[in-house]
Amino acid sequence: MAPPRGHRWIVAGGLAVLAVSVAAVSFGLLFVLSADHGYSRSLRADAADSTRLRVEAGRAGVTLSPGTDSLVHVDASGDYEQAAPKVAVASSGGMVTVKSSCHEGCSLRLRITVPANLAADVTSGSGEISTSGLGGPLSLRSESGQISVSGSAGTLVLHGGSGAVAVTDSRSRHVTVTSGQGSVRAEFAAPPTSVEVSTGDGSVDLEMPQDADYSVEAHSGGPTAPRISLPVERGSRHAVTVRTGNGAIQIH
Repeated sequence: MAPPRGHRWIVAGGLAVLAVSVAAVSFGLLFVLSADHGYSRSLRADAADSTRLRVEAGRAGVTLSPGTDSLVHVDASGDYEQAAPKVAVASSGGMVTVKSSCHEGCSLRLRITVPANLAADVTSGSGEISTSGLGGPLSLRSESGQISVSGSAGTLVLHGGSGAVAVTDSRSRHVTVTSGQGSVRAEFAAPPTSVEVSTGDGSVDLEMPQDADYSVEAHSGGPTAPRISLPVERGSRHAVTVRTGNGAIQIH
């Protein structure tokens, strides 16, 4: 026998309330799981007796700039969903080491100031690396993040996987750049002694001071011949070598 009409309304109403409650709980749980937590930490190490900085950034982005003392200052900031980032700084054997880790659902940026002439080695998996105003040798590597260097004076060794590499206002005498798919753009404020650039599919654009002559070797596997518009002199003490698999080359 069918239940009375009033009972049917009560059952239907109860089911509706239950559905709304379950939906609300599910939404609340989803909100809790996806909520971001802010992260901020400041660390430092004495670099007075150090000759090199090493940064193992994991997935974090890195910014390097000159400081005003003999310390390495690290300001780490970002956010995370579940596991908080980890950042550590240590000094030993003439080297200051900065290490960070940041897992899924986490973003992290390391802003580091250093003595201006301290050598630096920086590696990051997917983070952007940028430096400005540093006089020491720099070795920078990012597998998929962009690399930007401004106002350098020491030797540069740069490796980008798929991210672009940009060098501006450089007074570095020796520059080596390798890139897989990312483009390379370099602008020099003083004539370098040697520049070596190689890419897979990335294009290369080099802007050189016109008050010097250069020995230039440029080879591209792509359909467009290299474009060279600067004073060329075989045997010059300013050597430029560029090779690309498929990228266009412009040297001017």
